[in-house]
Amino acid sequence: MSNSHLILALFQAYLYQRICINQSIYQRTMCTYGSLLYFMWTASCMFAILGSAILPVGGGQVIELDAFLGSLPGYESYFNPYCHLKDMGLWLTVDTGARAFHLIQSEWYDSVMGPYSCANLYAGCYVCKTECDHRHAATRVETFLDGRHVEIFEHKDDFKIGSVDVGEIKFELVFGQDPPPYVFPVFNILGLGRQHEGGFPPLLYQLIDKNPKMVNSRTFAIYFNVKAPNRDIYFGKVLLGGGDPNLYKPPLLYLQFTDATEYMVPLRSMQVGDIRIDIDQNILLDSGTNMMVVPPLYYGAIMGGISKAVSQPLVWEPAIKLWSISCSNYSSMPKLTLNLGPGGEVRITM
Repeated sequence: MSNSHLILALFQAYLYQRICINQSIYQRTMCTYGSLLYFMWTASCMFAILGSAILPVGGGQVIELDAFLGSLPGYESYFNPYCHLKDMGLWLTVDTGARAFHLIQSEWYDSVMGPYSCANLYAGCYVCKTECDHRHAATRVETFLDGRHVEIFEHKDDFKIGSVDVGEIKFELVFGQDPPPYVFPVFNILGLGRQHEGGFPPLLYQLIDKNPKMVNSRTFAIYFNVKAPNRDIYFGKVLLGGGDPNLYKPPLLYLQFTDATEYMVPLRSMQVGDIRIDIDQNILLDSGTNMMVVPPLYYGAIMGGISKAVSQPLVWEPAIKLWSISCSNYSSMPKLTLNLGPGGEVRITM
């Protein structure tokens, strides 16, 4: 990520095809702010649809996956969207900022974490049905924004996604990670990002390229509309190949993507409480990031707006490199408004 761009967790917005916004969000804020300034919100009813290309939704099937927004056991520090591959017993992080379809190789995980560790990993591991030895395959290393280096190799298997048997699908098996999984957890990942030329084909691209097509569009939707009692967990679905008009209230508002390879839209300005900050940059919508990442240029104005609203300055904690504020000030945290589009015509308030 360069300082010329901002990154916004996808689930702070509602998006459709290019991007459409609807419904309302209530604010839930972390009590720490880091060197890149971290925010987290959850929504009582969230709906997001993105299209990897400007394609009409076809008349074919839409594949549904059970999903939730929250933390998995063993991944308590990661408030992410997850979907379920029931037949394999796997939970996957839904990541619009990645193209990867990664699954944790059980043999490798057990070799690092100890026998039967996969059986105790809530996210689950992929158990090879045929030979899947990285020593007999082309391997590569993928680096993530959080600094993890993951070693992977390509494999194939027949998949059932939701209730649909989709046949043979290519994916990548994780057989190494730096730092290791006893230091930093390893994830199964369903990447919904756009394919780069010559790169590994994301799952949606494979589904539409199959003969016959499994879906007719690279449109996808993610929504969470049921909150668990007394818990910060929200249940919903991941829809592959289309959306569901019963899940949002029209009219929808659209924004054109500004990048051919990433889900980026213009951010004209933002407002923290009653402080307006002119920005005029692109913002990256990324469901695999549960924070807002802001260039240092805007630290002062954003933290000033927060301090003004809670009548308390933020305190720099050098040991953990975070700005902190007492959680007792949660109810006083200011609203954050993003004015998206060339003229700031599409507004999201959190």
